[in-house]
Amino acid sequence: MAKLIFFNLPAYGHINPTLELVSTLVQSGEEVFYYAGEDFQEVIEGTSASFRAYPIKFPYSLITISENIFRSALMLMRYTHEVLPLLLEEVKQIAPDYIMHDSLCIWGKVVARQLRIPAITSSAIMHPAVAGSGYKWPLANLMWRMLWKGKAALIPYFYLGYKLSRNYSMPFYSIPQAYINRGILNICYTSTHFHPSAQGLGKDYLLIGPPASPAIDASPFPFEKLQNRTVIYISLGTVVSAGQIEFYRMCFEAFQEMDAIIILSTAAFKELDQLAPVPENFIVRSFAPQPLLMPYLDVFVSHGGMNSIHDAMAHEVPLLIIPQTFEQTLNGLRIEEVGAGLMLRPEKVQISTQTMQEAVTDLLTDKTYHHHLASIKASFDQAGGVDKAMEHIAVFKRENLG
Repeated sequence: MAKLIFFNLPAYGHINPTLELVSTLVQSGEEVFYYAGEDFQEVIEGTSASFRAYPIKFPYSLITISENIFRSALMLMRYTHEVLPLLLEEVKQIAPDYIMHDSLCIWGKVVARQLRIPAITSSAIMHPAVAGSGYKWPLANLMWRMLWKGKAALIPYFYLGYKLSRNYSMPFYSIPQAYINRGILNICYTSTHFHPSAQGLGKDYLLIGPPASPAIDASPFPFEKLQNRTVIYISLGTVVSAGQIEFYRMCFEAFQEMDAIIILSTAAFKELDQLAPVPENFIVRSFAPQPLLMPYLDVFVSHGGMNSIHDAMAHEVPLLIIPQTFEQTLNGLRIEEVGAGLMLRPEKVQISTQTMQEAVTDLLTDKTYHHHLASIKASFDQAGGVDKAMEHIAVFKRENLG
């Protein structure tokens, strides 16, 4: 069987969707070497892949990366220049037959091209360039706001892009290309029904649907309190949650009088004593077992990360999206377009106790959301999953490995 190197970002949203596929590849006989941050060693080794820490630790804050696409493109380009010389030597020693890399891992594509190794791209985000006209104005407006704040990143980015082109015989990288890094085969973890304008992606894009949620911490949780109650779950994910104390207090004000159980997961924000007093109908945890909560939920208030929205839609739970990044705004626009939920946009100052109350009430009472969610769930079930990915990887190997 073949030898594979997988390069990924040290982020749950990019690693979690790959775990089932990597585990299946190992079970099929592939020898897989998986590069990521040390915090992910245990979960990666749980797939039976061989974990490899990057020779230089990824030195950038994922919070900073998520804030502005221009600054984050510069960070990705800088890290590419730092890690490439060492990675090239390590990859030569491992001598893989092919490479898989996340769509944001510029270094993965450069290694593959430099060493003439066939490559597959793993895309944990949707492709914004093919989105229809309904997306262009809101996304362009958001991009202009980010450009103004991130304009200082442009000159160093273009300089490093020029150096990459010169030193490694790469085509020049525009900023959108830094996030796509298209391969011979591109695996995306959603369905053609949910991805906007999926027909414009091309035959090299394979949409396999969202994978099963990975195993989670088995810490005790009072599930008995959720029985026969309206349950609302609030989580802004693992990256941006640390700086959201005012938002959490706004949630207290918005929902403390509601006849419902409100679960608030604060993730990176650990100082829960700062939130006291907590309303009686709230359960506040820095960690909540999200996959296990899904069958109990009536509404999910989410940042709009791909893992979270897929968890919700697979369980037919209406979503209120409060996006924190460009990618999450695209996801929220699509959620509204397909009738799976609503979105409140921070940059348009749409978030208040009143707007959150009104949105959640709408999601609880309007049954058309469940009709649309049933169609989306069916598209996930029919997308083919890991079995479909394995069939296409087998074709990729026949055509490219000789």
